[in-house]
Amino acid sequence: MSGLVGSGDVCLDVRAKHGRYTRALAVLAGPTGQVHSIEHRLRPIGRLTRGTILLGCGNVTLHAMVSGDGRQRPGTIDNLCRQVGLTKVNFIKLGSEDLEAALVGAFHTLLRDRPSILLEIDDAHFVRCDAARGSLIRSLTVSLGYSMYRWQKNGWEPVTHVTEGPRFHLFTARPLPRS
Repeated sequence: MSGLVGSGDVCLDVRAKHGRYTRALAVLAGPTGQVHSIEHRLRPIGRLTRGTILLGCGNVTLHAMVSGDGRQRPGTIDNLCRQVGLTKVNFIKLGSEDLEAALVGAFHTLLRDRPSILLEIDDAHFVRCDAARGSLIRSLTVSLGYSMYRWQKNGWEPVTHVTEGPRFHLFTARPLPRS
């Protein structure tokens, strides 16, 4: 991620779980950057809090995204940006289980900021990669002008569709140099 996130960047780690990417993003964004680590349940927030405190990640803010009525349902990225006052988002990491909800609820942020999106697709979700998910990926690439890349041995290679194998796909509005 070092070529994608730099000092001072604002990053979102959606469905942070144990915070592995949160911590990496915190280092890359540096003391002038921000990392917003988002979980859809309150319990993992405790683990994330302990981990970020122990590692001295002072640029990390933890969020339990819940709906407006306070029930534990995912909120949206656009709502989070409004509530927290984020005027720029540079990078979003999310898992395939969050693709539909995260991207539909991030439309304003995607149009305004054009953040790079790192999508992690595990084998179980790849098998369930249905027409609706394909439609969202086409929306990113065709309607919003993102380019899609897949991680290969030595870097990001352009692809036209989600592929098996390496679990990371990158969507970026600015083309990357070929490795």
